[in-house]
Amino acid sequence: MLVKVFETPGDGDYFAGYYDKSPLDGASARLLALKCSFINRMPVAGESVDIGYFDFAEGSEFKRLASTTAWNWQQGCMLQWLGPDFQSRILFNDLRGERYRAILLDVRSGEERVLPMAAYAVSSDGEFALCVDNERHYWFRPGYNYQGPPRPEKRVPLDPEDGIWRMSLQHGEVRRVISMTDLMDLGVVSSMDGAEHWVEHVMINPSNTRFAFLHRWRGEAGTASRLITADVDGGNLFVLNGSGRVSHCCWRDDVTMFGYCGRITTFNRLRSNKSIAKSLIKPLLPIYHRLFPSGGAVSRAVTGDCFQLMHDRSRRTTLIGREVIPEDGHPTYRPGSASVIVNDSYPDENGNCRLFLFDVDRREVMAEVTVASDPDVRATGFRCDLHPKWSFDGKFVAADTISKRGRAIAVYRIDSEKLP
Repeated sequence: MLVKVFETPGDGDYFAGYYDKSPLDGASARLLALKCSFINRMPVAGESVDIGYFDFAEGSEFKRLASTTAWNWQQGCMLQWLGPDFQSRILFNDLRGERYRAILLDVRSGEERVLPMAAYAVSSDGEFALCVDNERHYWFRPGYNYQGPPRPEKRVPLDPEDGIWRMSLQHGEVRRVISMTDLMDLGVVSSMDGAEHWVEHVMINPSNTRFAFLHRWRGEAGTASRLITADVDGGNLFVLNGSGRVSHCCWRDDVTMFGYCGRITTFNRLRSNKSIAKSLIKPLLPIYHRLFPSGGAVSRAVTGDCFQLMHDRSRRTTLIGREVIPEDGHPTYRPGSASVIVNDSYPDENGNCRLFLFDVDRREVMAEVTVASDPDVRATGFRCDLHPKWSFDGKFVAADTISKRGRAIAVYRIDSEKLP
């Protein structure tokens, strides 16, 4: 049910980016790609990647459109087709005039518009984007930040003016919809005291009415996260998961999220206490990790980490497939389906990753392929997660891969007749 139908050619190294942005256009005919000149180290300021696409059903020629110096290995440059047609225009981030900005590019005419801020998440109707302060993000998120001019004044642990902005893609108007002060008003735990705070992983629901994001903080007690949802104008903030352990999530529909998160266990309660975490838990963590590897049965029992269905603005949570999907991945729901996701795994000790379709309602794997990955880069900042991404019609999945040959994007066709 997962049949590889295309792979980018060996004339260069190609990748697409994060799991929540499809590189396939609305007709599932063109594949967006970033072409890079190196793959074995982290980028430095001023280094660019080329932006282009393949008519993957017709041939393997890379058609260059632009370039950018605002990119990283995990999320690329937020490259994506722009709705509502997902065919005529693309959006990507770049460094222009010493500032990070989103670029709208018409792929036919070559006409571009430069917007005031870089985009993090884009509404499916192409009307607006949600943005973070990338200049501040630079200091706190190596591997997910952009390498540009450092601004030391942004390197403060807690900036009340930081937050999330809404930007009109039609007029370029920008206004902040959530501030860090708003997040602190939601409630604090002692591990937040004196910690560095930032926001990331912004995701808009299918009807563009609410969005989710991670509020993260790092201090003497370690790093913690909570999953928060809000209206797109910043109202009705809600802590959907406050365990302190939140990883990769996605929207199932307008009111339900699916993600790999912790639960409110005794360990997580203790971990949120700065004094206990600093004096007791943190010193013991190296021994604990040697005895009980992350993602193992003991570790999951202690933290409660598992995939969960979380119902927005409620405390209702359903645990999903712990015995079938025991570890973290990068899940997204198939367009038009409320039960089928595509997901992946991190490379095992031999460098093999799982790429699979999972029926959440039936709790069963419906199709799976093994994708070989270069084990030498597994623990580096330039690793290559599969980050599987659906086509808009739900008939294809694109995945980033890396091997001794280099980086490539593989496209798999789905046997849709057998899927609910």
